[in-house]
Amino acid sequence: MINKTFVAIIGAGTVLATAVSALPRDVSANSWAAGAVKETIANRVLLPLPDGRFHGTLPVTRAQVVLALAAEGHVLTARQWKHHSSSPVPDSVAKQLRTGDWRAKPVTRYMLASVLARLGDYISNGVHAAAPGAKDTGKSSILPTVKKLPITAHSPYYSALHYLAVNKMVWPGSVLLYVDSKHVTAAQLSSALFQFTEGVTNHLTSLGLDKNGSTPDRTFHPKK
Repeated sequence: MINKTFVAIIGAGTVLATAVSALPRDVSANSWAAGAVKETIANRVLLPLPDGRFHGTLPVTRAQVVLALAAEGHVLTARQWKHHSSSPVPDSVAKQLRTGDWRAKPVTRYMLASVLARLGDYISNGVHAAAPGAKDTGKSSILPTVKKLPITAHSPYYSALHYLAVNKMVWPGSVLLYVDSKHVTAAQLSSALFQFTEGVTNHLTSLGLDKNGSTPDRTFHPKK
C-alpha cells in the first residue's frame, strides 16, 4: 500500500524545506540524473522523500506517475516550467533502445525524473503556445476522451487523474487509469508520455476555428 504522505509529496509538490537549487543528499553531483533531479525538484514535479533523500533507484508505480504527470501538466499549461535548453537524446541512449528488452524494464525515480525533465524542456522550448485567453485552445475532438474514471472521488488520486482525463492527457485503455501500486514499465511510460504530450499540446495551442466555430478536424465544415 502506498504511503499517503509519499503520494502528496511526489504529486503536488507540497511542503519540503529543501532548497530547490540543492541536490538531495543521496544524489551525487556527478550522477547521470543529477541535472534532471534538480530540474524536477525546481518545478515541484518530483521532490525528495520525507527523509531528505531522492531514492532514485526505487521503481515507480502507476499512482506515482499519475501524480507526477498531473503536477507537470499544471506547470506546463500555466507556462511556468523552469526550463533549460533542449538537446536530442544521445546516440548512446538510442543504441540501448535497440538492444535487449528495454520495454519490460521497470521505471525508476531517476528514469522518471530524466524523461519528465527532458519532456518539460521540449514542450517549453518547442511548442508555440497560443496567446493568453485564446478561445480555440483545447478544442480537438480527435483526441480520445475518458468518459468515466475507474476510481471513486474519495480516492487520494482522483483529483490528479481527473485533471489528466479532462485535459485529454490520459486516454481510454491506459494502465494509468488504474492508479495502483503496480510498477510502471518503460513501454507503459512511453505510451503515457505520448498521450500526455498530445493533451498538453492541445491545451496550449490554437487549433483554429472556422466561421461556424468548428474545429478543423472531425467537426470541420468545408465550404460548399
